[in-house]
Amino acid sequence: MRRIKFLLVFVLLALIGSTTLAIGQRPADTISTEEDVRAVLLDYSASLSIGHVATESYYSPAIRDLLQERRGFYAEFFGVGLHSDLLSIESDFTMESLVEDSGQDELYHVGAVETVTLHGRYRCLSPEEYPLIRSGRWALAKAEDPTVKKAIEGYIERMMDGINRSVKEDSFEAVFIVHHNLVVNSSKKGLKIVQDSFTDAANDNPEGHDSVSWVDEEFVRHRPDLTKMPDYEIYHTSVEEMGESLLDTYSRICGENKKATSPSSPRGSDSYNRYAAAQYINRWVKNTSITCAPDVPQDQSNWNPAYNPIWCNDCANYVSQALKAGGHTTNSTWNPSTVAWKYVPSLKSFLITSGRGFFTSYLSNLQVGDIAFQGSSHVVMVGAIGPHRYSAHTSDRKRAPWHGSINGYMSSISTS
Repeated sequence: MRRIKFLLVFVLLALIGSTTLAIGQRPADTISTEEDVRAVLLDYSASLSIGHVATESYYSPAIRDLLQERRGFYAEFFGVGLHSDLLSIESDFTMESLVEDSGQDELYHVGAVETVTLHGRYRCLSPEEYPLIRSGRWALAKAEDPTVKKAIEGYIERMMDGINRSVKEDSFEAVFIVHHNLVVNSSKKGLKIVQDSFTDAANDNPEGHDSVSWVDEEFVRHRPDLTKMPDYEIYHTSVEEMGESLLDTYSRICGENKKATSPSSPRGSDSYNRYAAAQYINRWVKNTSITCAPDVPQDQSNWNPAYNPIWCNDCANYVSQALKAGGHTTNSTWNPSTVAWKYVPSLKSFLITSGRGFFTSYLSNLQVGDIAFQGSSHVVMVGAIGPHRYSAHTSDRKRAPWHGSINGYMSSISTS
């Protein structure tokens, strides 16, 4: 009888040892605890940041190659897309899940969010060499109408101020929020990352900048077209072409202003304090890994408590706040309780019909404090130039690198 009980206990223990392990459990011959995985992710962060592998045993050859590829991609992103030099990389992982592979006992799937903070320096050394200043001077020389000349002079002055701020900075930041699905092998020798699929795609950037998948045990980079980014185009479009765009834009809007007779007609761009608006749009926001959903609360820890937030759709509400901070006056149509303040299509319509904004075909025409639309679903504000970057709510972005789906460019010209 005792022999039977012993055998039953032995079988039971064997069965328990073969079941899926929860986070925190650690068998004698494998390493699969949450703390062990966190140690690997910490090493991954350090390796990406310093430029060489810290602990070689943690990485398969393909992952070691991926680490170097990532650094090369970020340098290319800055050099080609942002006309900047990459100075340093900071990486920080937050583990979200650890699940044993149901088909292979030694493999684990790790879900993690990485905040990649890239530091760079813009390559423009003097405002006078900045192509948008040069194109503004070209347009000014071609303009004949005194009103158009004055408008272009204002553009040059504001652009000069904007690029001056960038030139004086020692560096600027660009932050990628990257969602990872890592495959980790666990053996007696320890943990080893064998695959790492990731993307920074989000509701405001559906294509993403930084995305890698795996095909036949090799990683594949899904490369964005860096030649479509604004600062690449600024430096690879002729001064004459950009000058023509400026001249056409200001000739059109000045002509429309002369015809306008309503009390809400534009009073001129000088009455809008773009830097007060930009200061606001960069103040009440922070880069966050949270993508808001019906069952996922958004991170409001850095939002202005003076305004009521709008669940998962706060972008127009936030841009309206910044426009007001820049000097746009509220009225019965546009105030924190109205749809024109809170919803993208209504805000877009209000700004056009009231004469407070006008669309332009070129992002390069936008200055700090101008806004841009992603169809009828999203709106952002230019938070900085040199390079061109935007800030927005939901998804929350602070001076984020531009991307192609935000392509409805609107200049703000009025506070009436």
